[in-house]
This record gives sequence, C-alpha cells and structure tokens, in this order.
Amino acid sequence: MKKLFLLVAAFFMMNAMNAQTGLGVNGGLLVGMAKAEFDGFSSSNSEVGFYAGVFKQFPMGEGFELQPALNATVLDGEFGLQLPIIAKYYVAQGFNIQAGPQLMMFFEDAGDDFTNFNFALAVGAGYDITPNLLAELRYGLQLNNYYTGSASDFSYKINTLNVGVGYKF
Repeated sequence: MKKLFLLVAAFFMMNAMNAQTGLGVNGGLLVGMAKAEFDGFSSSNSEVGFYAGVFKQFPMGEGFELQPALNATVLDGEFGLQLPIIAKYYVAQGFNIQAGPQLMMFFEDAGDDFTNFNFALAVGAGYDITPNLLAELRYGLQLNNYYTGSASDFSYKINTLNVGVGYKF
C-alpha cells in the first residue's frame, strides 16, 4: 500500500511539474571568437554563424528558473551541437540574468592534436517580451583548451556569443 501511495504521489508531482514547465524553440546569431596563443604571441579571428534548437524552462522558486537547451549550430561551415544548462534569475519584471555551464561539440574531425569539445561558462541576460516570446544575449567563455598536443605553451580557445529569440509554447 505504501508503494502504491508513493507511486500515485510521484505521478501527481510529475504532472504538477509538467504544468509548470515551458517547452520552446529558439534561434539566432552565433559568433565564435577564436584565439590562439603560443610563446607570448597571440592571434585571433571571429566567425559568424547561427543556432537553432529547443529549450525547456523549469521554475525553481521565487524568481529562479533552470533552462536547459539543445541547439544545432553552424559556425565557419562546421556543424555542431550546443548544450547550455542555464540558471535564470529575474531581477525585474521580464528582465533576467543568466549563468551556467555550456558544452559544445563540433562534428568535423579536429585532427590528432585537437578535441571537438568546448566546455564553457556562459553568462548573459534576457528579456521576456511577452509571456511566450523572449530575447537572450549570452557569452560563453571557454574553460578547456582545444589543443591536446604536447606543446604545453600553446592554447586555442573559441569563446561564443549567442544573440537570439525564443518562443515558449
């Protein structure tokens, strides 16, 4: 009987959580800012692409939301996936600040001395234009090094800037 009660309680809690979540689609401009550093010298380059994907919002308490997303990306002709897991805090009606981890993976072969994965700290801001329409600006600061070779003083990182809109159903 106790197991049945727990099962029924879990079912109702899942339904209540589902009613409080917002599924949506998003897309926009993706800017990749690459920087290579070696022996005190550096070189940088920027590429413009786009992203499109889906997200889900989970209310976490007064003014807080968790918003994971899965985005398909195209940057410099390379296809990839972006997975931001963003905590949002509403500082005023409609305005929010955002922070969280962000993973990116490119599908192109990076070569022997490079990885296809980007682990970043994403920070940004957003505005809910209407209850269904939102705008976001987010910067991803890459924490890992794309270069995995033996030269210890070589670094290659790509920071990202997402500028986009989303629609919640």
